[in-house]
Amino acid sequence: MKKSVLSLMLILTLVISAVGIIPASADTSLSSEKQLEIIMDNVSLWNCNDSYSVYSYAITDLDGNGRLEVFAAITEGTGIYTYGKLFEVTAQGSLKEITLLGRDGDSLPEVIVSSAEVYSDPSNGRRYYIFTDSLRNGIAESYESRYGFSLYMGRVLLEHICGKKTTQNSSGSTVNEYYGADNASISEQQFNSAVGNYYRGYQRSTASFGWFQFRDGDFSEIVHKSWNTFSSGVGGTVTQGSSTGGITITLPAVSSGSSAASGNQYVNGNTVTVYENPQAAANAGKPLDDIPTGSNGGIYITKNPTAESLTVGGKNWFIAHASGATSMKWQLIDTNNRVYSTDEAVNVNPGLRIDTNTKDTLEISNVPASLNGWSARAVFSNGDVSCATVPAAIYVGDFVTLYGSVINAYKTAYQNGRTSSLEDIWNLGISEYVGYSSSVGYGMKDLDKDGIPELIIAGMGANDQSDKVVFDVYTLQNNVPVNLCNSRVRDSFRLREDSSLYERGSGGAAIAYYSISKLRNGSLVQLEAVRSDLDENNNTVWYFSSNGGSESKISENAAQAKIKAYEATVYLPFLTKIA
Repeated sequence: MKKSVLSLMLILTLVISAVGIIPASADTSLSSEKQLEIIMDNVSLWNCNDSYSVYSYAITDLDGNGRLEVFAAITEGTGIYTYGKLFEVTAQGSLKEITLLGRDGDSLPEVIVSSAEVYSDPSNGRRYYIFTDSLRNGIAESYESRYGFSLYMGRVLLEHICGKKTTQNSSGSTVNEYYGADNASISEQQFNSAVGNYYRGYQRSTASFGWFQFRDGDFSEIVHKSWNTFSSGVGGTVTQGSSTGGITITLPAVSSGSSAASGNQYVNGNTVTVYENPQAAANAGKPLDDIPTGSNGGIYITKNPTAESLTVGGKNWFIAHASGATSMKWQLIDTNNRVYSTDEAVNVNPGLRIDTNTKDTLEISNVPASLNGWSARAVFSNGDVSCATVPAAIYVGDFVTLYGSVINAYKTAYQNGRTSSLEDIWNLGISEYVGYSSSVGYGMKDLDKDGIPELIIAGMGANDQSDKVVFDVYTLQNNVPVNLCNSRVRDSFRLREDSSLYERGSGGAAIAYYSISKLRNGSLVQLEAVRSDLDENNNTVWYFSSNGGSESKISENAAQAKIKAYEATVYLPFLTKIA
C-alpha cells in the first residue's frame, strides 16, 4: 500500500457527521460511569483486532462534549502506517462509529502516544490535538509532518501545520528541508515554532492518553484507567501493561570497571532489574529530579529511549522524541546518578565512542565494560525550560566470550578465504547458509528483554542483506549458548522489528509454511502460522493457526495478506564481521 504524503493537504475532512450530532458544549445527561458501562457492553462493536492485527485503544472525550469515545488505532510496517477507528457514545445511550481513514486510504499521524499538546479555540472551545506523522521511503528518504487533529460537531479534521523532508545524498550526508502549511520553504527555526505560531492566541494544554490492549489485564480496570488518564488533564500518563514489577537477572561478570553502586535505580552490583517499560523503572527506583520528566512548560516527551544490553566492544542506538522543544542534547548517568555530557562520558570510559550527529539519536560504539550500569537520557529545551526523558539503562557484559564457541565455529568455516564443505558445516553445527555467503557476521539483540542479548548470525554480502536470512540465533542458559533456530536451505528464519522471528519453509511447489514466534522463558513460542498443502484433488488449500491452536482454512488472499504482514518488518541488526 502506498501512503500519500498528507502534508500536501491544508485541511482534510475525514468524516461528515451523521444526523443528530450535537455541538461541542458538554452533554452530561449520562454519567461517565454509565458511559463506560455502555462501552464495555458494546466491546464487540469496537474491537478491531483480527488474527494478525493487535490494536491499541484509548477512552477519550476529544471534543469535550461530555460523551465518551473509544479511539482504536494500530501502527505497523516499516513505512510507519497508522490506521484507526473512532466510536462515540450517543445521547440515547448507544455506541456509534465516526469513521476515520481506513486501510484503503491514507494513514493517520502516529496517535498512539502517551501525551500530546492541545490548542483550544477561545471562540468555540474546539480542540486541536498535535500529532506527528512519520513516513519512510526506503533508507535514504523520510518525512515528518505535524498536524492538528480535531473532532467537532461530529466532524474530524486534520490540519497540516508544517513538515520536514530528510534525505541522504550519495556521500552519506543528511540534508533536511522544511516547509510550512502552504508547502512553502521555511527555516528550521520556523519549523520548530510553527505549531505555536499556527495556533497563536489559542489556549494551550496537555492531553494524556491511556492506550491499552485487551491482553493488558482486567478489562474493566484498564477501561476505567484509560478514561481516568484522559480526564486527569495535564500531567496524567499511563503505561501499557498492568505489571509494574521487574524481572531480576544476573549479568555475566565484566572483565574491568567497578561494580555498580548499591541503591542505583537500575543496577545493584552485578544483579540487574529489567523493567517492562521506562515508567515502571522510574516508579520502582530513584529517578533523577534535577530536570522534570514527561512534560514541562510546553515540552512533551513523546518517546523515551529504551534500555539496551550490549556486549563489550558492541554498538547500539538510543532514540528520543519530544514536541514543543527547539533543541536537545544527550547525557549519560553513572551508577551514582552523576550526570555527564557525552564528551565527559567518553573521557571517563576509555575507548567509548559516541556519535550524536543524527538529530534524535545517540549512537554508542566500542562499548567498554566500565559502562555497565550507566544510563542515557535526552534533555529537550525550548529556550525557557528543559524536560528530560526517563533514563534508559545500559547493561554491558562480556557476551562475545560467552558466545565464543559459536563465533569460532563460524570463523573456522571461513578459513583460508573460502567456506568449508557441506559435510564440515554440518559437523560444526552451523547453518548451511554459509555455503551461499561470501562473509558472515554477528550481532546482539535482546529478544525477550531479560537483560541478556541473543546472538544473531547472518551473512554480510549484498544478497544476504537484501534477503535478511538469519543463519542462527542463540541465547544463554547458565552462561552456555543454546541454539534457538538454525536456517537451512528450505527452512529459513528472519528477524522482525518487534523482536519476533519469522520462519519460512517449503516442501515443494504447492507446500509452504510461514510462522511467527517469540522468545519466552528460554525457548521460541509460536504465535501464529500459515501453510499451504494439496487436497485430494491436487488443489492448493491454505490453513491458519494461532497460539498453537487447531488449524482453520482461509482464502489464498487472506493467506498472502498475512505473509505480506510477516515480511513487512524484517530487518538485520548491526553486524560485526566474523570472517
